[in-house]
Amino acid sequence: MTRSSLLALALACACARPLPSKTPERAATGPAEIHWDRWQVPHIYASTRTGIGRGYGYAQLRAYPEEILRMYAVARGESAAIWGEPQRAADRMIRMLDIPRRGKQALAKQTPEMQAYLHAFADGMNAFAAAHPERLSAQAKQVLPVRPEDALAHSLHGMLAFTLLTGQRPMIMSVDGEPTPALGGPASAGSNVWAISPSRSASKHALLLANPHLPWGPPMMRFFEAHLVGPDAPLYGVTLLGSPMISIGFNDAVAWSHTVNYGDSVDFYALTPDGDGYRFDGKHTAFESRTETLRVRQADGSVREESLLVRRSVHGPVLELAGGALVAVRSAIDAANVGWVEAWTQMGRARDLAGFEAALRTMQLPMFTVVYADRDGHILFFSAGRIPKRPAAARDWFAPVPGDNSTTLWRKLLPYEAMPRIVDPPGGFVQNSNSVPWLATVPPTLEAEDFRALGIPDGPVDLRELHGLELLMGDDAISFDELRAMQRSDRLELADHVLDDLLAAAKDSKTAPVQRAAALLAGWDRRASSPGGVLFEAWADKIDWDSGFAEPWSIAKPFTTPRGLADRDGALAALEVAALEVEQRFGKLDVPWGDVRRLRADLPGVGGPDGLGSFFVVGYRRGEDGRALASSGDTFVALVELRPEGPRAEVRLSYGNASPQAPFAADQLDMLASGELRAPLLERAAIEAGAIESVALGRAE
Repeated sequence: MTRSSLLALALACACARPLPSKTPERAATGPAEIHWDRWQVPHIYASTRTGIGRGYGYAQLRAYPEEILRMYAVARGESAAIWGEPQRAADRMIRMLDIPRRGKQALAKQTPEMQAYLHAFADGMNAFAAAHPERLSAQAKQVLPVRPEDALAHSLHGMLAFTLLTGQRPMIMSVDGEPTPALGGPASAGSNVWAISPSRSASKHALLLANPHLPWGPPMMRFFEAHLVGPDAPLYGVTLLGSPMISIGFNDAVAWSHTVNYGDSVDFYALTPDGDGYRFDGKHTAFESRTETLRVRQADGSVREESLLVRRSVHGPVLELAGGALVAVRSAIDAANVGWVEAWTQMGRARDLAGFEAALRTMQLPMFTVVYADRDGHILFFSAGRIPKRPAAARDWFAPVPGDNSTTLWRKLLPYEAMPRIVDPPGGFVQNSNSVPWLATVPPTLEAEDFRALGIPDGPVDLRELHGLELLMGDDAISFDELRAMQRSDRLELADHVLDDLLAAAKDSKTAPVQRAAALLAGWDRRASSPGGVLFEAWADKIDWDSGFAEPWSIAKPFTTPRGLADRDGALAALEVAALEVEQRFGKLDVPWGDVRRLRADLPGVGGPDGLGSFFVVGYRRGEDGRALASSGDTFVALVELRPEGPRAEVRLSYGNASPQAPFAADQLDMLASGELRAPLLERAAIEAGAIESVALGRAE
């Protein structure tokens, strides 16, 4: 079939009457045109912002129909009615945290323009569902129609998952004594981001490296890549699946990315039960409560209904910990935090540093490090977050605090000026790899003691971040090609801190396995991918590094610590066990990394472990035989040089831009293995010439 006939067929389908919506009447949504390139990246053209929103929703559901509709059902707290008992616990937790209602409240508080955009985003999804029912399961169809508040509730769910589970508040909840996974958030979320000023750039143009690391499996953590060309500056980048705006990206003037940062935005308050209420300031206080109906599909197809009591204290939603204790969750991601879509949208529209910072100053980003570069040569580091202004009394805010009196109850947030911020530092770069912000640039311009109120510890600085700093400080004129090579550095930083000690201890060993292991490691170049990497990882996995260093990390010596082995004898014993283990499993000590770490069954693995200090991170899920398949890490990569004539960019999305179940699914793991990046298509002529599919969406009433 020719491209013109495909376009005609797609146009007929796209203009089909969308599924009925339960949303209020609104202005018509403008038309849009979508061209997909060979990498399944949609290039969306529209003359109106609502047209862009409609095309964006259409393109996302085309790529991930089952996944998005299931996530939206979860965000409504209605997934168990469709997918049954396995979803019951998730629905209960979502309801207890009041996410569905807060999604509706957030929609009502948007500007009229943003409401129209969110309606258009939902309309686009519904248009795809109407045109392609064959792509939807019977279960997924029960979620339709998509509503404009779905994207907000889903995004809120994701943000709470990040703040509760990425090192800030990992807890196991229960409801009515039933253990409940707290939101199903990521177990291993991380990233690298650099911005390099013209003073440190070989081309004298600012450079940005965006390199988030997230799990590859959970749909909530998957990125979607797109190019939006509308009435604002053309914008290219990614967002988390189901979200209505690009959250990491670049236009012709600015580029930015994120890492998960420190910052304590959530507190748990231990409640003292008092009859059917709780004690507060010496008085019995009633919960705000309501009863909701939870529907759970049974194996025979029937649906069981059960009542769910949803309660709030003066602090926030009330949950039950495993063991029965009641806690209230007080989060700065609260009813006033409804403008995150607007903030990211304005970041993508920015033309300069002032415009970009205006979006940040709204304080609507709930968390994340922001690193930015622009064509004017400015670079920025900002540790964003909605951080409570807590009472001054010293206490451990990471443990549940007493909730029986108002002295512990915070009511205000810290302002923009209280957050760590660096603009155009003398060192010529800003960076972050999920560590504390004190070494965001060198020489440092931030002091930890100035930010105690944020709940950020002094350290330690992550080994991956130390590795990145060494790369940056070792080159005072970084070229685009050098930036690409640096991103793939799989040297294991841990080896630089402990291997000399280990080899010195092994010199006196008479144990044959230790001697063989030491001989291999003595000639190893300390890269994960070189012979010796598998052995070093096997040994390092047997050491408790919380107490394993002779000299722990110190803020006074941030680049030379941690260092040395606290227990050399124990380290030698671990080396003997590791050597025998590797030989027994793989037949030899110098087994290649790619033989036992695989990107696919047919593709040798690359990258190294985050915990051992590889800057180029690919995480692997190991089987019982020690072999492993890639499951996380190097996700989206973007290198951007911001030139006056337009950006130079190269990108890659490791798992591809569509569901593995999509008929057009194709990953980019071969590119990951070889180190290849691709130039994103930014010019319309090249986009249309290379399009493998095109769709025109007519005006929607």
